[in-house]
Amino acid sequence: MSDTEEQLERWREWARQWASWSGPPLPGHVPMTDDLLRQLIASRVQEAAAATGDSKPAAGGSKPATAAAAATVTGTPEEHRARLDADPLAYDSFHALFSHYRGQDQLDAAFCVARALVFLKQANADEAQLDRQLHRPEFRQVRQPLSEDMLRRKVFHSAETIGVTAVFGMAAPAAAAQWAKPLPSFVKSRGRLDLAGDRSPVARMVKYVQEVLNVGEPDVYLMDDGAGVSVFNSQRDGRVHPALFVGREAAVGDDLRPLAFALGRAMTELYLPHYMFVCVDRSLPNLKAVLRACRVMARLDVGAPPDIEALARELRAKLPSRQPDQLRDLFARIEAEGLPLDAEQWARSAEITAHRIGLILADDLGVAAQHIRGEREGFSFLTARDMIQELVRFSISEDYFAVRKSLGLAG
Repeated sequence: MSDTEEQLERWREWARQWASWSGPPLPGHVPMTDDLLRQLIASRVQEAAAATGDSKPAAGGSKPATAAAAATVTGTPEEHRARLDADPLAYDSFHALFSHYRGQDQLDAAFCVARALVFLKQANADEAQLDRQLHRPEFRQVRQPLSEDMLRRKVFHSAETIGVTAVFGMAAPAAAAQWAKPLPSFVKSRGRLDLAGDRSPVARMVKYVQEVLNVGEPDVYLMDDGAGVSVFNSQRDGRVHPALFVGREAAVGDDLRPLAFALGRAMTELYLPHYMFVCVDRSLPNLKAVLRACRVMARLDVGAPPDIEALARELRAKLPSRQPDQLRDLFARIEAEGLPLDAEQWARSAEITAHRIGLILADDLGVAAQHIRGEREGFSFLTARDMIQELVRFSISEDYFAVRKSLGLAG
């Protein structure tokens, strides 16, 4: 037996032992680490097998070689998605989803799964062929705006609960007025874009995203450098005017998909409840303070610290006189329905929602991933890797399929 063949047998033995291990994760390991090791073992078996011309599969290997092999993996689409939530490396569940949708003649859903597998470099021949057949490597405009109902039911992350969203939506105008800032001097010198008359790609894309999301028109400023896009709570002529800063590099090139992703992600913050996080300088302690101040305004938090009491008075002074009673009614409904009041969970979910909208508008996982890896400025709840995994899972969800069909992107 040659050295290479001996190596192959050693890797196979590791794979057999790991596949048969039925106990808890080994000490010092977490499930994700175990899954990564399992994948490493399987890949080493495949490499050694390739060197010897031996095509026997590794025990515990997760990628079927063909669509027929994927069909042997049982389970409903919901069960496979639940498995992928727990184990992003369960590629056999991706393949099983592809086989399911292909067999049901749900071509766009099958394409979305194939596209995800191509992005993950795990596609088999059938999946790669469908991706090549249906992939559109250019920017495509949607046929209609995203409706409020579609946003809430299909795009918003499930942990972005309606209760906290409604509270921040009611208080956001007061917070915007309370903390609006003058534009930095280096921005003023540039001058804002005339969206009505400017025909540049940035101006046209801003108008397009504004119409798709049905948000207010921001003041747009091109920055001298950088590729980032961000929203700023600014004041102009004594009034709040949300500003959108666009890095010059974000508008470079003929491919508009990166710009569509960047603007879609950023302009989601113009949605009134999301704008609250902009108002508090994207500070989680400040966001929690506002949520508690809202309870103080509703006369539901007796004995709050002096700084929270002072904040409640400042915000109340900028709200309509009936707003505290409306907040009180809202908190009563939240409590009656057992909804959580978790500002951190809400803000994390709102960040995921914004990236989902970027993906919908760019319609390309590779473009989304490149932007996420390249723009990690400022505060973020998720690492680039975790956010990309979130988008991959969303891109193979029934909600995403429904959004694509609604916007005319399917097929």
